[in-house]
Amino acid sequence: MNAGTASVRRSRLGTWIVLSGVFIGLLLTGVLVLWLWVRSDGDVRAVEAEVSAAGFAIQPEPKTLTDPLRLTRARSVDAAVRAIKFDWPGTIHSLKNKSASAEFRAYHLTISSQDVCDAARGIVDLGNAPIRVPPSERRVSPSAWKDLFDTRLVVAEGDELDLCLAVTRIRIEMLWGDESYFAGRYDFSRVCTVLAHRLADRREQMRPMADWLESMAQRYLDGQPQSAEHVLRGDLTSFRHGEQAMKERGVMLPNWLAIGPAMELVMRVERASLLRAELSWLQFLNAHPAQPRVWLDEAERRNAALANAGSWLGADLHQQLLIIQHPHVVRHLVFAVLYARLIAAELRGSPWPVDLCDRAGAPLRRWEKDGQLIGAYSVGPDGLDDGADSRKDLRFRLVLDPPPPSAAP
Repeated sequence: MNAGTASVRRSRLGTWIVLSGVFIGLLLTGVLVLWLWVRSDGDVRAVEAEVSAAGFAIQPEPKTLTDPLRLTRARSVDAAVRAIKFDWPGTIHSLKNKSASAEFRAYHLTISSQDVCDAARGIVDLGNAPIRVPPSERRVSPSAWKDLFDTRLVVAEGDELDLCLAVTRIRIEMLWGDESYFAGRYDFSRVCTVLAHRLADRREQMRPMADWLESMAQRYLDGQPQSAEHVLRGDLTSFRHGEQAMKERGVMLPNWLAIGPAMELVMRVERASLLRAELSWLQFLNAHPAQPRVWLDEAERRNAALANAGSWLGADLHQQLLIIQHPHVVRHLVFAVLYARLIAAELRGSPWPVDLCDRAGAPLRRWEKDGQLIGAYSVGPDGLDDGADSRKDLRFRLVLDPPPPSAAP
C-alpha cells in the first residue's frame, strides 16, 4: 500500500467520523428539543389565558378542611360501617330488577340491626357537610358506605328504615358538596333503583323522600355548568402530566400508549385541544342552562365530529378524557333525573314527570309486559318512541320481577 492510498483512506475515515459526529449531535439535539417541548406547558398556559378571558377561574377554589374533631368522628363512623361484615355477592346489581330473594333476606338477618342503627346514627350526627382531609391523609369516602345501607333499605323496617333513608340523603349531599360529581350522581341513580323495592310496602313511610328527590334532581341539572368548570380547572393541572390524567379518568390504555414516554408525548400533542373542547362545552352549558334535550343532541354531534376528525389518542380514549360531555354520561344524567322525579311522583301519587328527551314535552310513557305495568320509559337520546326498547329508550322499573327461586337445600 503506498502512502497516497493510505492518505485517501485516512481522509475518508475522518470524513465518516465527522459526519457520524454531526449525525449523533443532530440526533441528540433533536431528542433534547423534543424532551424540552414535551416538558413545556406553553400550550396549557395559552388555554388558561383563553379560560380567563372567557370569565372563568383557572385556579381551584380553596377548600376548608374538616375540623379535627369532626374528622375524628367521621373516621370512627367509617370504621364502624366497615366493621359490619357485608359481602353479599353482586350487592345491588342482584337487586336491580328483581325482588329480594329469600337467601338475600336471610343473609341480612345475620347482620345486627343494632350495629346498623348505631352506625347510621353516627352518620346522621355528622351532618351533610363534605369530609375534606389533607392530601397526605387517607380520605373518608361516603361512597364506601353505599353497599351496606343501599341494600339494607330493601329489608329494613320501622326506625331502622327511617335511619337508612336519612343516611341515604346525607351521603348523597356529602358527595355533592365535595363536588364528587360522578360518584354522587351514580350513587343517586342507585338510590332510585333501591327505593323502587319499597314502593309496594313502604310507600307512606318513604313519602318524605319525594321533596328531597325532586330537589336533588334539579340540583344535578342546574349544577352542570359548575361541574364542567370544576372538571376543567382540575384538568388544567392534571393534563400537564399524562399519567396523572389517565389515572384520574381510570382509562384502559392500549399497550403502545401504556409506555410512559409515548403517553406523555401523545398527551402533549392532544391536551390543548382536549382543554379547549372542555372550555367549549362549559360555554355551551352556560348558554343552554337546564336543557338536557339540547345537551343530548350536542353531545352526540361532538362525538360524531370527533370520530370523523380522528385523534392521536384514538376516538374512544379521546372521548373518555372528555368525560363530562360524553354522550353516555349525559344520557345517564338524564336517566338519574327522570328516575328520581318518577319515584317522587309515585310517592306523592301525582302524574308522571315530563320526559326530558321528548321534543314535544310529553310525560314518561307506560312500560308494560303482557298487559301488566312494569314501570315507565323515556324515548331516549334519539327522541323516538321505540316501545321501551332497552337499546334505544330509557326504562325505569317500578314493579319488580318475582325473586328467583330458592336454591335447593
